[in-house]
Amino acid sequence: MKVSMKDCLQLCAVFLQFENVLALLSDDGGVNLSDEDKTEAERELNMLLRCANLVIHEIASEYVHLKTYESFNTTDGHIRYSDFLKQPVDIYSVKKEGNFCRFKLYPSELITQEGDVEVYYTYLPDKVETTGNLDFEEGKVNGRIIAYGTAAEYCVICGLYEEAVIWDKRYKDSLFNSVKSIKSVTLPERKWY
Repeated sequence: MKVSMKDCLQLCAVFLQFENVLALLSDDGGVNLSDEDKTEAERELNMLLRCANLVIHEIASEYVHLKTYESFNTTDGHIRYSDFLKQPVDIYSVKKEGNFCRFKLYPSELITQEGDVEVYYTYLPDKVETTGNLDFEEGKVNGRIIAYGTAAEYCVICGLYEEAVIWDKRYKDSLFNSVKSIKSVTLPERKWY
């Protein structure tokens, strides 16, 4: 199941005690809010949404890489990065008819064999709106981690540095605990001589 942006924003609003933003995100859309409170809540919600997208890009580029592949038919072996459906971060393999191909990366394009090829790469997600879903599946990256990071970004932007330190620590601790690999250690069998 994909992580919902609305859930992340609601959780962040709980952390930051933004009752009007919570009311705006509720099913009734904040109909009981005054015009002034609604305007302020919309401003805060837009700021939280920008902060959440910053956090999502940070996670995708540095911690949990989103992987995909695309098929291309090229006559000269040149594939421009602008031709990709998603914004590539790192291209890690190219295959032609199931076999790995050699390729070279240049600032604006990838050069490989001509013909039908599949390019495997990591990408940055598109900006997500309030009602959208993230490219992350619920699991290693969850709404709580994104809400912690969003709270930290919001506090930094608003000059609340002491609060930012607290939320950033929670964000980094949760993120590192979720992405660390758990490997079992096998001890060699004891030998008796």
